[in-house]
Order: sequence, then C-alpha cells, then structure tokens
Amino acid sequence: MATIITKNSSTGSAVPLTGDLVQGELAVNVTDKKLYTKDSGGSIVVIGGIDYVVKTTTYTAADKEGVLADTSGGAFTVTLPVSPATGAQVFIADAAGTWATFNLTVGRNGQTIDGTAEDVTCDVDGASVQFIFNGKVLKQEQVLED
Repeated sequence: MATIITKNSSTGSAVPLTGDLVQGELAVNVTDKKLYTKDSGGSIVVIGGIDYVVKTTTYTAADKEGVLADTSGGAFTVTLPVSPATGAQVFIADAAGTWATFNLTVGRNGQTIDGTAEDVTCDVDGASVQFIFNGKVLKQEQVLED
C-alpha cells in the first residue's frame, strides 16, 4: 500500500504559503481540519468544505465560503465573487435570525441570479441561501431548522 505524506500544522488558522508547497502537494491543518493544495495557477486552495466567517457589515464573499450574516445591527450587503469559476459556491445564513427586520442584500456582482439581473433581498428570519455558479449564478434557498 502506498503512503501519502503531507505537510501539517497544528496551529489554528495557519495556512501554507505559496513557497511551502509545489503544485499538487498536500498540507493539512489538524486543528482546523482543513486540507490545502497548490493549484496550477500557483494559489493555495482549500480542498473541499466551506470556510465560514461571521459578518455584521458589507462584505465580498469568496468561493467556497460560508457567510454567517448577522444583521441585528442593521441591513447590509454581501456581494458574490466577481468572475466565478464553474462550480464555485457561496453559502449565506442568517446568523441572528433578523433578516425579516433588517434585510440582507446579496449583490450579484455583474452576474445573473436564476437568469435575472437583480440583487437578491433576504427577508426571512433563520433562512440560508446557497449560490452555485454555472456560467450564471444559480440560487437555491432553504430555511434553517429551529
């Protein structure tokens, strides 16, 4: 049986630098439970999974990112990535259960959402929205369970 050797770190939030890996080499952060590689463009990328961030003000999301949007302090906009690659995805959830009172706007960043050239207003408490990019932005909504 072949053995795969990876570079690893147990420091929380540590991400390998571009000089740490060659294309296709793997690194794991055992504390964060994330696996990284260097892609053909020379960038360090997370393999699989969603990286979550909590936001309370205007923010531009990245591919494979989960945004826990807390609008309890007021409405704001989360903007989708510009020029997303096919398969890119962003997940946005109502972190405070306040979207009905303080709406979250999802900025389309020049893309279409379900074929429509309009931003999306999220106005249902406790909801979550997933955007999957396939040449245009596709939207899938679901309500979180209490």
